[in-house]
Amino acid sequence: MLRSLPPLANGRLRRRDRKAHPHLFRLRRKFERVSRRVERRSWLRRHRGALVYLLLLGAAIGWIGWNLYPAAMHWPIGTAFLHLAAAPDCHAARAVGLAPALRGNPGYHPRHDRDNDGIACEPWPPLRSRPRTRLRTTDEMENASGFAGDLSDRR
Repeated sequence: MLRSLPPLANGRLRRRDRKAHPHLFRLRRKFERVSRRVERRSWLRRHRGALVYLLLLGAAIGWIGWNLYPAAMHWPIGTAFLHLAAAPDCHAARAVGLAPALRGNPGYHPRHDRDNDGIACEPWPPLRSRPRTRLRTTDEMENASGFAGDLSDRR
């Protein structure tokens, strides 16, 4: 059963009332703990979008820094950003104007060099795989065809 309590000064619970109302202090402490927990959860719910955004922003900055740092040691920052933009594939390297790229130059990534010859994103088929032909002189052409006349008359 409820027993009557001594009156509170101004209707508020104060430290000096601790001995007179110990159960009210325990109840108040429990209420404050629950209130803090609820406030913390609601704060997380309200700011969840911003926290996820900050987490993703931090991950993106970390990824860019991790990939850009080695390139930034060798080239100016603008060239380093172009080198990073050329990383996904050869289409991206051509789009930023860094293809074909030689080993050690901006735009060269080992995964873009299929035949491991030091040239990344080379045109296909490679130009050097074509047979090299030398232009023949008119004398060589005459000797090869057996025609000794004027070549301008020929069709």
